[in-house]
Amino acid sequence: MSSEYTLEQEITLLEQDYILLTELQTELQQRLTIEEKNRPILQQKIADNDKEINEIKQKLEQLKAAAGLVPHPTSTLPPATLHNVPDLPAYLVINLLLFNELKAKLVIKPSLVEIAEGQKSPLLIQSPSGMGKSVIAAVLAHDTAIRRTFSDGIFWVHLGQHSDLMSCQIALIRALGEEVKHFLNPQAGTERLRQLCAKRNCLLILDDVWDVDEVLAFNGLGKYCQLVITTYDNTLLDFLLRSIPSIQGYVLTPLVEEQAIQFFLNCTGQQLSPVPMEVNTIARACDYLPLALKLIAALASNQPASVWNTLVDSLQNATTNEFPDTHPRTLMQAMQLNVDALGEQSEYYLALAVFVNYSAIPQKTVVMLWQYLYHLSADQADAFISKLVTRGLLQVETVSSNQCLSLHAFQYDYLYTSAEVEKLHHHLLAAYRRHCLHGWSNGPNDGYFFEYLCTHLLAAERTTELKSLLLDFDWLYTKLQRCPLHKLLSDYDLLPDRELETIKKVLSHWVNGLQPDREQLANYLLSQLVDQPAAEIQKLLNQLKEISSEWQPPLS
Repeated sequence: MSSEYTLEQEITLLEQDYILLTELQTELQQRLTIEEKNRPILQQKIADNDKEINEIKQKLEQLKAAAGLVPHPTSTLPPATLHNVPDLPAYLVINLLLFNELKAKLVIKPSLVEIAEGQKSPLLIQSPSGMGKSVIAAVLAHDTAIRRTFSDGIFWVHLGQHSDLMSCQIALIRALGEEVKHFLNPQAGTERLRQLCAKRNCLLILDDVWDVDEVLAFNGLGKYCQLVITTYDNTLLDFLLRSIPSIQGYVLTPLVEEQAIQFFLNCTGQQLSPVPMEVNTIARACDYLPLALKLIAALASNQPASVWNTLVDSLQNATTNEFPDTHPRTLMQAMQLNVDALGEQSEYYLALAVFVNYSAIPQKTVVMLWQYLYHLSADQADAFISKLVTRGLLQVETVSSNQCLSLHAFQYDYLYTSAEVEKLHHHLLAAYRRHCLHGWSNGPNDGYFFEYLCTHLLAAERTTELKSLLLDFDWLYTKLQRCPLHKLLSDYDLLPDRELETIKKVLSHWVNGLQPDREQLANYLLSQLVDQPAAEIQKLLNQLKEISSEWQPPLS
């Protein structure tokens, strides 16, 4: 080691070399199981690598002893708790070189420059849909060394195309152990997160980011906190560099051919020797994209290998002109084949296009819609969901102790383009109406109804009903009990209307906690709105007066 380095710098660099060589050893051992013809070469590399690892380990022990340092503190810490981090898939394939590089960036202690800037450098992983950037982020989160490095927790925040940024901030604040009060803008949420994380050692994974502001809302939380960001957008890094000069970007590439073949066979559940030439053809036709391979494997698993070439023909002939070019064409073609294979049941799947938040759709809400539209029993609905999961067409996750269905962005875009979404909005409202015999304010607290009813009314062009709802005290009070204040206020932005703007302005100053007393809130609204002459607001005032029996108008 050059004498230009201090003792501490030498230790840091050797620690980084040790981690990289250890992970390289893992990669070589994995290759040893699938590369029969290269076995002697790989065995020699493993032996040489093992010797170098031991030499570095001994050198580290000597240097740490000379410096009077104790072993790295992360080696004795228990692994951090994972918050909302998805489980790893049954069949896992990742770019190990990229994984090792990212891991080294996460586990090595931050430099003095990074600490001076107030944070460790954020890491951004970019690739088109279907290459497995979320998977590699999940593998990082599950890694024991990384979990020990971020001892105060690893937190997964899924954003997506239609993200509710403040709801994501509130969920994170609650995961950090605080019951959050209302706040009206992301800046207030960021400030509270910085207060909570100032002395914590956390890793925050922002998955499926579409906008710069989503990253900035979680940036700079603390000296020893770090961001990992996944995105399909190849321009996001350039925009973020203007605000976060230290951010480091990485591009995830497709699988190599051997990895793609092995992954495909694993997903089919068949281990064939020798490997049929059809598998090579399928891997190339899928452009070596893991999710495309998984989707085609779901179809191949029910067919003998001798007819797999027909899948290639079908894949290449699938029409995708009507689908957005945001996602790889091969991925959309694989989706089309899988949806076609569902037959009449494809209508059930297409119905998921109606839901606004495609990353967390309550399962019981989906079952309710299917029961209304297709008369499915709960058991039939559950069986169909299991079928979709097996075929890689959706995931089932637990969100706040509720079972939720989750779609990838490309899956949602496929469904939205293929379904008759306008009709589905009306059907969903009709299904919910059955559970609201005494008005919308008596709807189910299922994690979706109160959050998105107004959005569906607008999409169904029921604007008169929407405005009437937003001027109904029973609705606004109940929604304020079920949702954060910003969710209620956002509904008033759906329609350009003077009376609704007035109500929103008054409600935005309501800061008395998550669950206001009914009469107390009625008194507040009366005091703020009593001078409003609009007839529709007068109807609301009459409703408030019935609730607030002791309220007296101010003396003129």
